[in-house]
Amino acid sequence: MKGKTILMVLLFVLAAMLTAEAKLTNVALFRFYVPLKEGDISQFRAERLITMATGELKDVANFNVSIYFHPWVPVMPGQIYVESVYFTLKKLPGIGKLPLNGSILIGQGRNRNFGVMPSYSNRKTSEYGIVSDMFTHDRIQGIQLNLSQKPIFFGISLHNGYKLGARSMGGVKFLADRGLDLVNHANDVDNGKEISVRAGIKCPKGPSDAAISFSYAKLYDDGKPIDDPKKNDDISFLKGIIGKETEKRDKIRIGFDSTAVFKKRDLPAYPSMLRCEAYYGMTGDLNHIGLCGLLGVKVKPLKLDLYTRVGRIQLDLEDNQRSPKNSLTWNLTQICVSGVFAIQKGITLRVEYEKNIEDVPGGGEAPDNDRLFFETLMAF
Repeated sequence: MKGKTILMVLLFVLAAMLTAEAKLTNVALFRFYVPLKEGDISQFRAERLITMATGELKDVANFNVSIYFHPWVPVMPGQIYVESVYFTLKKLPGIGKLPLNGSILIGQGRNRNFGVMPSYSNRKTSEYGIVSDMFTHDRIQGIQLNLSQKPIFFGISLHNGYKLGARSMGGVKFLADRGLDLVNHANDVDNGKEISVRAGIKCPKGPSDAAISFSYAKLYDDGKPIDDPKKNDDISFLKGIIGKETEKRDKIRIGFDSTAVFKKRDLPAYPSMLRCEAYYGMTGDLNHIGLCGLLGVKVKPLKLDLYTRVGRIQLDLEDNQRSPKNSLTWNLTQICVSGVFAIQKGITLRVEYEKNIEDVPGGGEAPDNDRLFFETLMAF
């Protein structure tokens, strides 16, 4: 089934290129991982290969199809998959152009209406970071409406809800809206649908903005008793964190984000941007927060963009609910420093370092799991 789906999408891309003004972009991401502790080995790795077709269907809609290939994934179903496939309507029959600069996105793509949309160019670092992993990382499947009238913008998304899972910070697992599962990628399921809303204000003279976000969904319950070993849903996953069956069955997210983009200056080095994000999650009986700050500095003589990101996730748990053997109950901090050198148009060289800090309860020993890698990106 997975192979047939990929084939159908490839045929769609080919048909779109033949019938519309389509542009095909390929992106190759290669890394060299540097050993930081005894026992580590250095590794060259083709991290990601992307083929993306974008285009316009006359003046009615835009489309985007992105196919990802991970050569290092050993299981074939997880090596290649459709990351995004959607079209964005700008006009409707009988209505014409949508009011308030409106657009309607239909399909699978990034959630435009909760928090900072963490595309590669927007998140600034190569890796997502723990706060994004917990709250904003994954694509959604559904319909998204966006409206704007300077300086105000508003958007609402109705989409499939995620199935809770775990992401990893240097091998340390933590709660995320959806786990890292390439084999069952995008097979999200819920007891209804999730709704996401974002509204904010944009600076009239630049890309700086500030916004608030909200999302709501029901936790996924497969109907099996809580003591059934075959139960595999949000309720059983959450029990593995809080130690009991949750009484509340709602999943609520509230967010605030603000990005300030500074003007170019005739100086060797100057700050280019500053971003802050704050998210509050109510996942059944578990409350948790994510805080993230990002600072960008441009170093003109070196053609270098330097970014520093600090992220923190905290769980509202009692001491007797935390365990040194269960990293899902830990509070985590991550500091990332990433430098991007512009070689020429379409080619960049990056060096990125992650400092991972775990608050291990009960005097447990934190793992030594920092990471350093060099990365080359080629777009052609």
